[in-house]
Amino acid sequence: MEAANACKNIEKLHVGIITDSGLKILAEGLLGNESLDELTFSETDNHQRYWTEEARQAFVKLLKCSTKLKSVKAKFQKVNKGSDEAK
Repeated sequence: MEAANACKNIEKLHVGIITDSGLKILAEGLLGNESLDELTFSETDNHQRYWTEEARQAFVKLLKCSTKLKSVKAKFQKVNKGSDEAK
């Protein structure tokens, strides 16, 4: 996250598979970022580390405060795909 914030030329970031704590770190770490256009990441398949409501809300806060993000691709696990939070 530090590199994405430090380098204004990074416009696309593919984070990969992240856990609940990783989603919180992602949301908090990119809160002040103004250079990213696109962000891609996936929920872990470890059922003990699925994204919690707290982590999802932290990410929603990032989306509300971000002025630059145009595309966010978040892949949920099948068990969570139909949830209201996923939508």
